[in-house]
Amino acid sequence: MSGFIVPLRLPRLLACGPLLLLAACASTPPPEQINQADETRRIGSELVRVQDSTRNSLSRLTQRVDQLEKELARLRDDVDIARHQSGRLQEQVAAIKEDRSAPPPPPAAVAPPPEAAAPSPPATAPAAPATPVVAKPAKPPASAGEAYQVALAAIKAEQYPQAIEGMNAVLKQFPTDPLAPNAQYWIGEAHYKQRGFADALVAYNQVLIRWPASDKVAPSLLKIGFSFFELGDLANAKASLERLVNEFPDAVTVKNLAHERLKKIDEMMKSKAAQKPVKR
Repeated sequence: MSGFIVPLRLPRLLACGPLLLLAACASTPPPEQINQADETRRIGSELVRVQDSTRNSLSRLTQRVDQLEKELARLRDDVDIARHQSGRLQEQVAAIKEDRSAPPPPPAAVAPPPEAAAPSPPATAPAAPATPVVAKPAKPPASAGEAYQVALAAIKAEQYPQAIEGMNAVLKQFPTDPLAPNAQYWIGEAHYKQRGFADALVAYNQVLIRWPASDKVAPSLLKIGFSFFELGDLANAKASLERLVNEFPDAVTVKNLAHERLKKIDEMMKSKAAQKPVKR
């Protein structure tokens, strides 16, 4: 019986078969179109991802550029401040030197003592002529380190004029050596040790102007504040020490010294303010 089933149902299937086949073909796209649609969607998703990544990178670069511009502006402000301070220091030094160079008042007239008979000098044998001493030319230093150590030894021996001369020679012969800012700092120290506070101010300030990234900037600011203090300029002393505390929080030793001197300056300023007569 199963052999007669197919012939009986075949005409009915053939009658409706073409319509079903056409409908199936119309609703199902060919495999090539399906693959192209998937590839298009994948490429679109990849483009969106690349655009988002590019947008994020551009945003980060913009933020970095803004930070660099702010940092550059701050550095320019620091240079301008240092130049301004240098000009003020030079004016103050010139004024101090002018005050020191003023001639002293003439001494009061004193009556000369009565003349006494001068004793006759004892007869002595004629002195032998002195043998002239010919100075040997100094051997030029082989390196900045050698010249620097010689000048530093002079400072430790409290031979400050020789130390200043030696450190200046380091700056002149080796201006780009890493020891140059140290040499400039020790010139200021030599002046400070001799109580030449005006000259010390100029020397220390050169460290700030010429080597603003040196590790000698913080101690130079400290000694600038100390020099102003010794000269009686409490306002500039306070400003220099406050700048040190604010800009170099990691320089613990010099920062602590600055805090101690700032307390003393505040006490002196309050005392002076209390001593001023009240205007009525």
